Parts: sequence; structure tokens; C-alpha cells
Amino acid sequence: MKNKNLILGLLLVVLVLLIVLPKIVPEDRGYPERLAEIDTSRVTKIEFDQGEEGVALVKSGVMWKLDRPIAFDADRKAVDRLLGVLADLRLAALVTENADFAEDERFELDDEQARRVQVYEGDRLVLEARFGKATQDYSNGFVRNEGDPRVFRTAQNLGGRFNMKHTGWIKRELFTLDKEAMESILVDRCDDGELSFAKAEEGWSVAWVAPRERDSWESPAVETGRFGTLQNALAKLRISDLAPEDKIAELENAEPSVISTVNLAGGQSRQVEWYVLESEESKAYCRVDGGGRWYEVYKSSLNSLEKDPEDYKGKVEEE
Repeated sequence: MKNKNLILGLLLVVLVLLIVLPKIVPEDRGYPERLAEIDTSRVTKIEFDQGEEGVALVKSGVMWKLDRPIAFDADRKAVDRLLGVLADLRLAALVTENADFAEDERFELDDEQARRVQVYEGDRLVLEARFGKATQDYSNGFVRNEGDPRVFRTAQNLGGRFNMKHTGWIKRELFTLDKEAMESILVDRCDDGELSFAKAEEGWSVAWVAPRERDSWESPAVETGRFGTLQNALAKLRISDLAPEDKIAELENAEPSVISTVNLAGGQSRQVEWYVLESEESKAYCRVDGGGRWYEVYKSSLNSLEKDPEDYKGKVEEE
């Protein structure tokens, strides 16, 4: 009886082990869990290319810079999102080990279509891979390490995260001003006149100086809604791109359409020259504080600056 109970006990133990062990010790899938193990806190350079296009991001101190195709500050949030992708390069399946498929156009891993990605930690290359197209439901993608014929399916659709356009990586917000610190605003419309706003204890006032003196006027109050929109437009300058090289000469020979100057408490100021070219329908250009760099903005950025001066007049309460 004791022997029978002992045998039954051993069989029960074996059964439990058969159920539990596979959950404790994962099955060898025959391929790594991740494409690469990357310590994103150590990453100093990320390069990705596709055909003729390419981008290089380089870490400088705690900041990230766009190094190629142009040199400019990088959008830190965009870079952080990319680093999050690199930290989680999980693989979902091995698609093929056949070397004939390593550059198959169906996976878009060939030289022309693949997004070729290199990641460095200092001088050490920690990832050199090709990212291909997404799967049919766009939830996964195809990838392989450079020099390795094995094609994997990624746990996420990662290929689209490597944006080949530099506009996806530039820091678009050039500056932000504290609206509470604004003391005066001057909007010089060059030949058309000058709109000036001044802050006092009782609020903001507005004045229009026209080319013909009789058309000038002053108002002790502003229309708060429209003036608030103007403040918002001048407090934060967002660009869409750097001005293309073929526009620089034209801009340097052009006259600004509007010059906005914001004077702040403490004697600081910020001036922006805005340029509208006849050859452009939806774009405008600007430069900041007389600097040598030109930026592209949407023409709608000038809407508040080009409003009818009368629109800024506020209602004056009668005593």
C-alpha cells in the first residue's frame, strides 16, 4: 500500500513539473527575443538612410542635434520617442533563414527600399539593421540585421518610426516668451503704418500711426480677444522648416512685410522680420533679431499681424 501511494505521489509530482516547467523555463525559439540590446542612456548617434535620403542625429552634452542633411537643433520629444522604440526591439517570429530572401523586395529589405539604421554608443556600433515594410494589418514589420540573412517579424510596426524627412526632427519651436512680462508691442507694417501696444496699470492701450497723420488714432483700450490672439502669435514662434538655399538670395534682397518687436520687463526684447514673397502661396519666411538664419513659416502665422488696425480698438467705458 505504501509503495502504491509512493508511486502515485511520484506520478503527481512529474505531472505538476510537466505543467509548470514550460512556464518557468521558456521554450528556445531559435532566435533572440530582441533584435539588439540597447542602453538608450548611452546612445550618442543614430543614423538612418533610405535610397538617396538620410538623417543623422547626434547627442551633444544633454542635447540632441540634427547633423544631416542640415545642422540644427533636434526636437527632443521626437528623439525621445525614437529612443523608446530602440529600447524595445522585440521580435515576434522568424520569417525565413533563406539567404535568397534577405533582400527580397516583398519585404522591402532591398537596397532601394529598406530603412538602414545604425545606432552608436560612443564609437561602438550596437545596431546595424534594415527595417522593411509593415505586415498587412500594419501591426508588425519585417527586419533583419545587416550581414544576417534571417528575416524577422517585429512585435511592433517600426519601419515608419525612422522618418527620412529632416522636418520630422528639427526643433520647430524657436522661442517662447512670457506674456505676463510683455510691456509693449510694436508691429511695423513698413510702408502701411505702425501699430503699437502699451501696457499700463489699467490695461493695454493701442495706437495706429498711419503714413498720413490724419489717419492716425489712439485708443485707451484694446479688443481683448483679438489682442490675446496677437500676443499668443508673438509669444511662441514655430517654424515649419529652414528656408531652402535657393530662396536665401531672394530673401536677402527683399524688404520685410512686417517687423514685430516685443519688449519685455528687464529690458529684453525680441524682434522678428517677416517676409512674404510673391512666388509663394502658402509659405512665408522670417528671421529673428537680425540673425543670419532664415526660417520658413506658414503664411497664416502673419494673420494677427496683418489685421485691420481698427479691429484692435476696444470699447471705452463712458464715465
